[in-house]
Amino acid sequence: MPLPETLTRIRKRRGLTQAELAQKLYVTRQAVSRWETGETTPGIDMVKLMAVVLDVPIAELLDMAAGEAGIREGQAGEARGRERQAARDASTAKETASDLDDVIEACAPILARNQQMSLDEAVSFLGAVLPSISRWRSIQENERMYGAQARSRYGDQAVDASNARILAMSEQQWNDAKELGMAIIEALRIAMETGRPDSPEARALCAMHAQWLQMHWGEGMYSPDAHLSLAEGYLLDPRFVESYDSQAGEGATQFLVDALTYYFLND
Repeated sequence: MPLPETLTRIRKRRGLTQAELAQKLYVTRQAVSRWETGETTPGIDMVKLMAVVLDVPIAELLDMAAGEAGIREGQAGEARGRERQAARDASTAKETASDLDDVIEACAPILARNQQMSLDEAVSFLGAVLPSISRWRSIQENERMYGAQARSRYGDQAVDASNARILAMSEQQWNDAKELGMAIIEALRIAMETGRPDSPEARALCAMHAQWLQMHWGEGMYSPDAHLSLAEGYLLDPRFVESYDSQAGEGATQFLVDALTYYFLND
């Protein structure tokens, strides 16, 4: 029996949904669906993991002789019970799985292309590491707060590329980006004290802000026009105004926009 039919049969025998099996394999539900429809074929390492997770000999998944692929049916009921309980525990622990799947599905092709790995390997890698790193939590929070507006204004491709760039950062790069963000707030306070958006302090602030954006935006997405457009959008969103003004002082958002406008139009 071909792998798609075999995988579907064993998964259902274990009482697992596609999403529940995906959680155990650190992949997305969509990846399991692709395997079961035959759209893609998992690599040998993934098949080995499937065998462990589903508690079956790898020979059964690889469609070897029936004598080599027999399952210990006497233990099937107990195994199904363990699998169902484990799936319930995993489901409870990963309440944001659907959001995570969306990010993985969007970023995996980019990671696969950049790192010269298969799509399944990229999906599995992201599924294993994203929940445990601060970059994923930052992306999730940004999507929750600003995702709809950002995707409407800049398009899914731009937002997905930005998310992928953040996820590709090393821990040192991520920490550098966070430190630069804090330094920008301090630079904004200093520049505001001059009262001049065209001051040397304001120009230094703008250069730092440009560097910070380029660290976060997707490759080739940054431009002075896009930067200025984003800054002008800050003033239209009370959440951005509150963020900058609460950290750097009242009027900080307007000053930043004025400084950036002068910086880009007179550079």
